[in-house]
Amino acid sequence: MTVKVFVKDGCSKCPAAKVVAGKLKEDGIEVQEYSMETAEGLAEGVFYGVMATPTMMVVNGEDEPVSAWRGVVPAAEEVKQAILN
Repeated sequence: MTVKVFVKDGCSKCPAAKVVAGKLKEDGIEVQEYSMETAEGLAEGVFYGVMATPTMMVVNGEDEPVSAWRGVVPAAEEVKQAILN
């Protein structure tokens, strides 16, 4: 399982999403961060239908989302629970 985090400059909740992403990384979880300001981030965001920032999602080995939080910042523990389920 991988956590994908989509952020954008000027987003008021995005710094908190980055903090959660950092905590998950510290716990050994693979986290990929994307800026919706870059071509790569925008392409990835379009692929997953990201319409709000921050968006955080857990994807399985086939790149299919199994949990997603859009426009909100989940607690690190909530994301970990989604990975375990």
